[in-house]
Amino acid sequence: MNMSDARQQLSGYSLVRSYLIGAALVSFCAFLAACSKPDEVAKEPAVRPVKLLTIDHTASQKVNRYPATLDASRSSDLSFQVGGKIAELNIKEAQMVQQGDVLAKLDAQDLDSSLASAKAKYDVAEEDYQTGERLLKEDAIARNVVAQRKSARDVALAALESAQKAVQDSIIVAPFSGAIAKIPVQALQRVQAGELIATLIDGTEMDVEFNLPARIISQVKDRNKDNFVVLEAFPDQRFPAKFKEAGLIADATSQTYAITLTFVPPADRIILPGMSATVEVAVGRDDQEGAVPKTRVDVPLSAFVSNADEKIVWIVEPQAMTVSQRVVEVEEGIGEYLFVTDGLNTGDTIVIAGADYLAEGMKVRAWESQK
Repeated sequence: MNMSDARQQLSGYSLVRSYLIGAALVSFCAFLAACSKPDEVAKEPAVRPVKLLTIDHTASQKVNRYPATLDASRSSDLSFQVGGKIAELNIKEAQMVQQGDVLAKLDAQDLDSSLASAKAKYDVAEEDYQTGERLLKEDAIARNVVAQRKSARDVALAALESAQKAVQDSIIVAPFSGAIAKIPVQALQRVQAGELIATLIDGTEMDVEFNLPARIISQVKDRNKDNFVVLEAFPDQRFPAKFKEAGLIADATSQTYAITLTFVPPADRIILPGMSATVEVAVGRDDQEGAVPKTRVDVPLSAFVSNADEKIVWIVEPQAMTVSQRVVEVEEGIGEYLFVTDGLNTGDTIVIAGADYLAEGMKVRAWESQK
């Protein structure tokens, strides 16, 4: 290659390089210009899903919650009325039995012998008495002799009936249908009269026992209405309960009264005495007929936002579906609810789930579970 050709080649490289640098500068300037342009489309504000509660007039009832314990509504401690050795024990714990089923028997050999002997003595005494009655009609026997025979017959009859009862008392029969809750003895064990053999409970109804403060009793408007039982094992279900009985003497320390309600447990669930539960007791509203109601309502803890000593809830404006804060007054409650005594009106809609993520004026929508 001569010098002239080399100079031409270098000149070509320079032109290409200049072209590439110029194209890069144009692209970079176009990028900067694009970045400097304002957004032409504004983003729509996010609409947050929340769970809502609308206050209605029925909310003026307060629901108090108390810890409680289940017990059998009807139970029976079964025992033999005579002593002896257990020959048959036809049951086991948790077994369901029907009314009239034979649950246990004693070895009745001695009792059967005593019954046979008593029956024989009675038959002889009865025959002697009947013979005396016939002879008395013929004046062939003294009247006092017949009276003695009648007395002997009556004594024999009493002994026979006692022996028959002893045989019956050596058998335990289920007095009602239910479940065997407890069996503290074993087959072939010797037991005394009255010793516990088994405990039978009726599971068609259950009692729930709890203590009610004295200040609440006077506020309960209807003892058989709006009372519910929530079982610890099944917290998502509420079972209607009716009043059964109440203690009339308050506990000296706690100033509470022992209350018992009765409810029907679900047939498809195993519900046993001793299980823990919560009783919901409705306290009557203070409104008078014809007056403007002062709304008082149980509100979940999740609805409240704390601000120093104040309790705040989010109120939803129904047309715009925006939220704003409102200060409310509350009474301390038990469990996961507080009782709002002032600050809410009938028809208000409040946020009861998702309150921690809201801001003043934010748009919301009702949350719907996905099935």
